[in-house]
Amino acid sequence: DRITQLIDEVKALGLGICPPDINSPRAEFGVRDGAVVFGMGAVKGVGSAAIDVIRDCRQELGRDFTDLFDLGENVDLQKVNRKVLAGLINSGAMDRLPGHRNQLLLNLDKAIAFGQKTARDRAGGQGSLFGGSAAADVLKPALTECAPFDPLVQLSRERAAVGFFLSGHPFEEYREVVDSLPTGNCADTHRRGDGTWVDLVGVITSHTKHRDRHKRIYARANFEDRTGVVPLTIYSHLYEQVVALVECDSVLVIGGRVQMRSDQSREIVVDRITRIDEVMGLWVKDVFLHIDLEIAGRKGMEELGSLFDTYGEPCEIRPLKFAEDEAVAEAAVVTQRSLQTPTMTLSGGSS
Repeated sequence: DRITQLIDEVKALGLGICPPDINSPRAEFGVRDGAVVFGMGAVKGVGSAAIDVIRDCRQELGRDFTDLFDLGENVDLQKVNRKVLAGLINSGAMDRLPGHRNQLLLNLDKAIAFGQKTARDRAGGQGSLFGGSAAADVLKPALTECAPFDPLVQLSRERAAVGFFLSGHPFEEYREVVDSLPTGNCADTHRRGDGTWVDLVGVITSHTKHRDRHKRIYARANFEDRTGVVPLTIYSHLYEQVVALVECDSVLVIGGRVQMRSDQSREIVVDRITRIDEVMGLWVKDVFLHIDLEIAGRKGMEELGSLFDTYGEPCEIRPLKFAEDEAVAEAAVVTQRSLQTPTMTLSGGSS
């Protein structure tokens, strides 16, 4: 809880937060290039003993670890076990090594097996066939190729490892959708008056469960968007319905009223919570398409028609009305009326 408060304060100050780094192993939080570096000791499942082993190993080598297999070859795998290494990968601590996170996890068992074999060879007095020269790298396994994690999956695994989003934010995947919704933001919420209704788009980054006087469970949570963090209170009558959403990493749209605390800070008493992909279906009533027929061509229009066939529901097509069209229509009506007006013959002329 204390780390949560500090991370929220760092984000409120506009400071960057970097993942831990396997080549800068330290349990405490640090600073690099004006950004806060997440302490390796705060990664779940990574104890101080494992961090000490990694740090001492790197100092003994006198250089950085070059890749996952170099790490497995040199650290004591009895103290830095698979759980520790997987947590470090998911936290982003090995992002500077070759390979992406899914690839590192896929090759983790191979790296551990390689490291264990190297340790057995050392214990048996068997040195490298090539005497430790650069040619010895030929014996080192290569990373098996695979596709990277979906960004949202990677962020979810990252938050499971450290409790926060460090390398990115689920918002980035929904930027266009978020920008199109008529919602406010967390920074502005802290200036709203008591009882003001707000709609916000963001992610629940942490939450705690409590019991009210009737022994019913309710939740307090931290809700984050690109502008900051605001506390939420989700009372029992709603929490029972949305507990799965509170505990997920999805981008959510919440609605509720601002409540002033005794210290004049604000929180939101939540009245509704909805996944962002469901909000689009609930809030959107009209969709206007601007299509350049020359660019789309016949193929593009056929593909659009296929989408309508698959996902659309039959409805009346209502043509758009523009101001200039209405002006032309009105002029036509006036002309028609004038044509239907009877002519009158006057002395000295006619009209």
